[in-house]
Amino acid sequence: ETVDATAIPIATYNSSQWLLLNKQQVGYYRVMYAPANYKALADFLHTDKFEEIHVVNRMHLLDDAFTLAHGGYIDYDVPYDLATYLMNDKNFFTWDILMDNINRLYEIFGSRDTVLNVRNLGLIFNSLILFFSLN
Repeated sequence: ETVDATAIPIATYNSSQWLLLNKQQVGYYRVMYAPANYKALADFLHTDKFEEIHVVNRMHLLDDAFTLAHGGYIDYDVPYDLATYLMNDKNFFTWDILMDNINRLYEIFGSRDTVLNVRNLGLIFNSLILFFSLN
């Protein structure tokens, strides 16, 4: 399967800050960011200001990152790093995205000899336990 990708340069982009595209998913496409932008987004999500990013955008950021990792376009460390912020997010819809993608991981890797990154999945499952114990 071929993926057509278009790079759109943004002249005024400051790489020391994060950038979020396709807000509230106005278009049906996946957004793949540069590694530094994923890191900046993850760092922001791990602050107490994470809700400044609208829940729909948090959902699509997670779903895009996992989908791109499932397709081999980015490393799984990216969505794992993004998802660990969920220990502070009590929104059902963001958690639902995570659960869908964990199920997808088991569909992809469950019957193969590939080893999942247990450390990162452990962080996510610990967050799940915390989430359900608080609600």
